[in-house]
Amino acid sequence: MKNVYIKLLILTMMLLCNTIAEAYTITGQIVDKESGTPLRKAVIIARNDSSKVLAGLNSDQNGQFTTANIDCQNVVLEISRENYKTTYFAVSNETAGVIDIGKILLERKTIELQEVEVNAQSVIQKPDRYLIFPSAKEIARSASSLSLLNELKMKMPGLHVNEMLESVTIENRSPVFQINGKEVSFSRILTINNDNVLRIEYHDIPTMRYADRGVPGIINFVMKPRQDGGSVTASVNSALTTGNINANVGGTYYYKKSEWSLNYNNNWRRYDDQRISSTEQFIGRDMPIQRTETGLPSEMGYLTNRISLGYTYMHDANTMLSATIDGVFMNNAFRNAHSDNTQIYADETYKYKRHYNTDDDVAMPSLDIYFRKQIDKKSKIEIDAFASMSDGDYDRNVNHIYENDADNYYLSSMTQNSSWRTGLEGVYSRTYSKFTTTYGFRYYHNYAENDYAENGNLPTLDKLSTDYLYVYGGIVGRFDKLGYSAGVGGVYSHTKEFSMKKDAFRPKVNVTLNYQFPKNWSLNYLFIYDPSLPSLSQQSETVQTVDDISLRMGNMGLKPSTWFRNRIYLRYTYKKFTGTFWASHSRTTDPIFNRYTYIADASSPYYNKFMSQTANGSHDDRINLQLN
Repeated sequence: MKNVYIKLLILTMMLLCNTIAEAYTITGQIVDKESGTPLRKAVIIARNDSSKVLAGLNSDQNGQFTTANIDCQNVVLEISRENYKTTYFAVSNETAGVIDIGKILLERKTIELQEVEVNAQSVIQKPDRYLIFPSAKEIARSASSLSLLNELKMKMPGLHVNEMLESVTIENRSPVFQINGKEVSFSRILTINNDNVLRIEYHDIPTMRYADRGVPGIINFVMKPRQDGGSVTASVNSALTTGNINANVGGTYYYKKSEWSLNYNNNWRRYDDQRISSTEQFIGRDMPIQRTETGLPSEMGYLTNRISLGYTYMHDANTMLSATIDGVFMNNAFRNAHSDNTQIYADETYKYKRHYNTDDDVAMPSLDIYFRKQIDKKSKIEIDAFASMSDGDYDRNVNHIYENDADNYYLSSMTQNSSWRTGLEGVYSRTYSKFTTTYGFRYYHNYAENDYAENGNLPTLDKLSTDYLYVYGGIVGRFDKLGYSAGVGGVYSHTKEFSMKKDAFRPKVNVTLNYQFPKNWSLNYLFIYDPSLPSLSQQSETVQTVDDISLRMGNMGLKPSTWFRNRIYLRYTYKKFTGTFWASHSRTTDPIFNRYTYIADASSPYYNKFMSQTANGSHDDRINLQLN
């Protein structure tokens, strides 16, 4: 079977053949916005995504201009003239010939402010992404990058933004965030200065580069060409009646070829009246055990601090090197979590109070070094080296106090976790006249060590490690009105727990088709074949006590689950109106869930208890209909 996957991968790579790139020219006219008078000697500069200058010229006596040949798909024209506001115009083209963008209106300065107007189609739909150009009014209405995304979300199918919870999701999953094509943390996005945003590139489909991570899409903030100087942004989001603070402070400074950034993010929650109630039934003994929990006022809170220091060196417009150091420090606590409980077993009823406390402290430093090089006008390479560590203490106390002279129960457990990961990613992409190809790999080694102890006893040591390799190739292009993207990849993992070992290999496939109908209609189809490998924690077979009758453990014998998905959506846009209808069907084979079993073996140290263990199911199906 593996030979079939390898042949499929080779065949796909062969289809990604080379073609000769075709160039195009851009022509237009610069005029005064109020009088319509042609403007002579306006400066027109064309830049690519990396801010490299592709063309520079002046308008003639009639305000006309025509650039030299350009062979870059996405171009930003910067148009300026003395006593006029600088204007940016985006051009996206994939065919040869002459692109006439018509009249560009320049507005006279009324006061000396560095205002920027975007005079372009607000949304450009590409085969694999949307290019969204926020207007000056949309930026003015947005106090932060999250509020800007919230302002623009109807132009981004599937995007959901919750500013209060600082949450951004695509179809209920977290996307990858980028700035100028480089992946960054979500906390870095929170400190973006909206005035510096040129456009947002929104991928509502999982690209092959991130398909192995289960990422639903990408949100890439493309910033305006930078100048020497800097900016500081700060935001605080709080509530009057609940302990709730989200604080973000960030600063960026540019000088010549260098950029420095420092960002701090804080999330704090404190609730004094949290109540958790539940009903559960344990089946397996001679008769079921029924438990009912009625929550009492309890304390819950967490504090997360994240600080990030970054440096970027732009040797030239085609060469970038950056380094980022992150530190995340978290404390999560449930203190004095109380409840009244009733247990019914056979003909006996027990009433008891349950006291529950947890206190988790975790520190996670990381280092990322990223290099990008535009080899020529068509080819680009990216190399990313990364390393991270995690060190945490997880304490838990459970106390059952019975009313009717039954034996009270007390559990104190402590887990000390120490883990690290190091890896390397490489990406090569090449753009042709009709399509773009991408090839890449990602490798990492992950090691985790856990000491688990109960009630002061000697700890149980668990050691797990994984070697992970992902290789992929993809193509994105357009044939007339049909845009397409397709990719295939393969994941290999080698997991080890003491003497137990497990190897797994799975292919991945993504296909997207997008057809542009007349009169502002478009139809999009997505197919995903996506196996998902179990995590280290799901495979750890260390037995942990939950309470007086419950245990839990992982399973080294887990099989990867596989996700098949077909999705179709119809989109209509007209002026300020946007409507999207979705329909999708997903099936997961071998899904991973927790299976409870009763331990009836009297010789087992866990006799008469219930074990929750990760296991594979048969399959599950999900149908989704959605109208935006």
